[in-house]
Amino acid sequence: MTDPPDDLPIRITSQDLHTEKVEEWLRREEAIRAVPEEAVPQPPGPFAFLLNSVVYTTIAGLLGGFFGWAVLEPFVDDDSESAAQLVSAVLFFPVIGMMVGGCVAAMEGLVSRNWRRAVSQGAIALALSFGLSLAGGIVAGIFYGLGNWAVITVFSLDPESPDLRGASFFGQMVARGLAWAVAGLCIGVAQGLAAKSKKVAANGVVGGLVGGLLGGLLFDPLDRLVMGEEWLSPERTRGAEVSRCVGISIVGLLLGFFLGLVENLAKDAWLYMKAGPLRGKQFILYHDPTIIGSSPKSHVYLFKDPAVEPRHATIAVYGNRHRLKDLDTPAGVTVNGRPAKSHVLAAGDRIQIGDTVLEYGQRMRP
Repeated sequence: MTDPPDDLPIRITSQDLHTEKVEEWLRREEAIRAVPEEAVPQPPGPFAFLLNSVVYTTIAGLLGGFFGWAVLEPFVDDDSESAAQLVSAVLFFPVIGMMVGGCVAAMEGLVSRNWRRAVSQGAIALALSFGLSLAGGIVAGIFYGLGNWAVITVFSLDPESPDLRGASFFGQMVARGLAWAVAGLCIGVAQGLAAKSKKVAANGVVGGLVGGLLGGLLFDPLDRLVMGEEWLSPERTRGAEVSRCVGISIVGLLLGFFLGLVENLAKDAWLYMKAGPLRGKQFILYHDPTIIGSSPKSHVYLFKDPAVEPRHATIAVYGNRHRLKDLDTPAGVTVNGRPAKSHVLAAGDRIQIGDTVLEYGQRMRP
């Protein structure tokens, strides 16, 4: 039995009535003719601000910095040059970088409720951040050492107990800022490698450099602010653990903030969820193609919707625009309320897949 032409009605004989072929024809006709009920876009919920990538990468960076401090602090002894103190000094940047990088990479999956992605990307970024920061820590240490040497030499300070005030204090800030900028660069590169995206890596380099530099510049002023008069003491050991906790956590916060900020400023195209379980979340289109579906492997993960197939649709680069393609799914895809097998997207187009509505956005560049 051959398929009838598309422009003729389907005729079913008594022999065909219960065949699988007829059932397939009926399913095909229903899928073609059915227009899903258009979901009504809803305003974001009261906690939708937590779905903003700048917000959640900032939180992730803060947590990563705190966790890094918590791992290192038991091995820090300001009054000795023990083996543990030496190890903590060598592993300072790698451990902080590992914790900040791992938390920032995992947070995207956690916010999207994609636990598989959170674990996999978090673990990859954690390992890569440690390795890259271990190598970068050598460069950071050189910057910091040269900066300290320059401050002590230029201002003729006592190397054993330098009196860091005024210009010499600023020199110390710059030295530490350069060292943290190197560490931030390593964390940013790790984000791109974990996400398997050159754009994420490029954005990470910029965000990591800026966040690390500013965090490093603020480290000593925060140290001085937290310790108060104790900071002026030659010993400067009492309360040092609190100042380190605050300083490292703030560095992590700034790294996370600028990683998220640069990502948003540099985006070219994105999807904004207007209706669905993650209403108010933005998905930046980094991959070509971007896969939308119910599988955790999808770049845009639409969970707990029986109408969504594991691989439901793709969005691919099409010149300087993007083209949406339905992957021959039973429920189909609609764009602006109309069924669409393939559609070249324009800014403001509303894509409905199951009960989810995604609004396409694009920044046109000259």
